[in-house]
Amino acid sequence: MKANPPGSVIVLPGDTWHFHWAKSGEYVTQVSAVGPLGLEYHDMHDDPRHQHA
Repeated sequence: MKANPPGSVIVLPGDTWHFHWAKSGEYVTQVSAVGPLGLEYHDMHDDPRHQHA
């Protein structure tokens, strides 16, 4: 694992599995990609597509 400071830009080659994790506090991640793009959550309860209102 590698810690990246605020404002970091990370470029990953296609088909690279990765994850985001914040040690403390809130953070914002922006993902830009040329599709198809897939997002999978380790815990389905963290996936906003599966949260009930």
